[in-house]
Amino acid sequence: MSYQERRAIIGSFATTAVFCAFCYGTYIFFGSTLHTNLNDLSFWGKFNLCLFLSLIATKIVSSSVFAMVYPRITGETLPKVFDERDTVIELKSIWISHCVFIFSFLISLSSLAFSLQTWIFFVALSLSGYLAVVTNEIAQFFLYRTGE
Repeated sequence: MSYQERRAIIGSFATTAVFCAFCYGTYIFFGSTLHTNLNDLSFWGKFNLCLFLSLIATKIVSSSVFAMVYPRITGETLPKVFDERDTVIELKSIWISHCVFIFSFLISLSSLAFSLQTWIFFVALSLSGYLAVVTNEIAQFFLYRTGE
C-alpha cells in the first residue's frame, strides 16, 4: 500500500472519529435541552461552525502526525515528488466530493421546500459536509489503487 493510500485511510478514519465524537459530545452536553434547541438557528449555526473548524483542525493534525510517524514506522522517506498523476487524482477526487456535496445539499434544501422542520435541514447539511470529506478521501484511495 502506497503512502497516498495510507494517508487517505488515516484521513477518513480521523474525520469519522471526530465527526462522531463531536455529534455525541453535543448530544451529551445538550441532551436534556436538545429538544428546545432543535429549531434554534443560533444553536445550529454554532454547531456547524464548531464542527467545520474541528474538521479542519483534524485534517491538519492528522496529516502532520501521519507525516511525522510514517517515516519512523516504515523506514521510508516521504515522497517529495508531486507529479501530474497526483494532481489529476486530487482534482478527480475533489470533483467527486463536490458532486456528492451538491447532491446532498439539494436533498437537505428540499427538506425546507417540503416544509419540514428546520433542524432536519441542518442535520442533513452537516451530514452532507461529512459525506463530502469522506468521499474525497475514499475517492483518492481508489484512484491511487487503480492507478488513474
